Amino acid sequence: MFAELRKSGIDVLGDIPWGSHFCQFYETKKDLLELLVPYFKAGLENNEYCLWIIADPMTIDDAFQGLQKTVPDFQKYIQKKSIEILPYMTWFMTEKDFDGAQISSAWLDKLDQALTKGYDGMRINGNESWLHRNGWDTFMKYERGLNNVLKNRRIIGLCTYPLSVADGEMVLDVAHAHEAVVAKRRGRLEILEQPEIKKLKAELQNRGDELEEKIKERTKELAIVIEQLTEEIAERKKAEEKLSASYEEIRYLSEHLRDIREEERKHIAREIHDELGQQLTVLKMDIGTLIKKVPLPDDVVRGRLTLFSGLIDQIVQSVRRISSELRPSLLDEFGLPEAISWQLEELEKHSGIQTHFKEPKEEWALPDPIKTNLFRILQEALTNVVRHSKATEVDVRLQYDHDHITLQVTDNGVGFMIEGIHKGGTLGILGMRERASIIGGKLEIKTSKEGTKVLITVPV
Repeated sequence: MFAELRKSGIDVLGDIPWGSHFCQFYETKKDLLELLVPYFKAGLENNEYCLWIIADPMTIDDAFQGLQKTVPDFQKYIQKKSIEILPYMTWFMTEKDFDGAQISSAWLDKLDQALTKGYDGMRINGNESWLHRNGWDTFMKYERGLNNVLKNRRIIGLCTYPLSVADGEMVLDVAHAHEAVVAKRRGRLEILEQPEIKKLKAELQNRGDELEEKIKERTKELAIVIEQLTEEIAERKKAEEKLSASYEEIRYLSEHLRDIREEERKHIAREIHDELGQQLTVLKMDIGTLIKKVPLPDDVVRGRLTLFSGLIDQIVQSVRRISSELRPSLLDEFGLPEAISWQLEELEKHSGIQTHFKEPKEEWALPDPIKTNLFRILQEALTNVVRHSKATEVDVRLQYDHDHITLQVTDNGVGFMIEGIHKGGTLGILGMRERASIIGGKLEIKTSKEGTKVLITVPV
């Protein structure tokens, strides 16, 4: 009965018998989906109950969306409750500590329920990205024992392990605890250990030294492949470290350039406001004096001088506006709440959008980087509101807590496609995220057809 072959859904494995226990090494969420979705598709289509235990980087939504795109009439299986997708905490960590015996028993309870409901059997997957080195030996003992739990039962088990946390010793532990190991190497799925080894060992007593030699040769081949995989892991980790270091250097340079630009803005704003503003004021006073000295009958000259005086007033207003846009003096002299109030007044004046500002009851003396970056994030959020949202109202809230500050910008516009953020097509939002990261903050964006909310939380 248990020699009956089942479709694995994985091309390199082909058909496999009940009781199979194999594993996959993966690098990305994409690797996981490309293997697990066909694996569970095959189970659903062959009247098997499916139990999928997920952990980072996978979410329940990722799993359901992957299956919906691939499995015809997937809703039919949902209604029938042929598949269950659970987070690892609710399965592996029901108690304070991991209990391998309890988990093994839980698998068998699920299998009994599935058979009672008329399913041919069950297939399972658990993602082990939550594992750490200090619990590794305990879990490997459970994995080795799982071979006997699944043996001679209508159940197929696939375990998935991230390469990012695996070293050579861990790879060997996993390989020896499973009948077959599947890994994606150079973009191609490969089997690192064939299920035939199990058969060879079972037949060893009858066929003598010849088979033992075959096992040794196959084990040597496996050791070579695992060594290559270990080297690839080490090389990838080095590449990741170099990439991370380069990213930190670029980020530091970006932050440094941003600080320099902010200082230049402050300097230019001060020069425009003080120097140019003062000179225009003196020029206006001189024209006023000339108007008084022009003979009364000379209305043409007096009229021209009055016109010039009015133009100077307009220029002074423009100078003040440009200076404030470069760097609001309110931000340095009176703090963040006053600068936000001024910015919202300017928004109402130029866009017609109604604004509301709920400011904190007390003012904090914020460090200049926090104050400046929060204000620039606010400006970018308001720019997006004006350009894209079609909103008629904007609500801004600034709140101080005992250990953090939050800034929230909410509009009643039409929202936008959140996927655009993750694809990197919105430089303004990427800039906001970077500014929040610089000051140790977190930026959250929630959007719908009823509007968009931008929330920045910064520890102080």
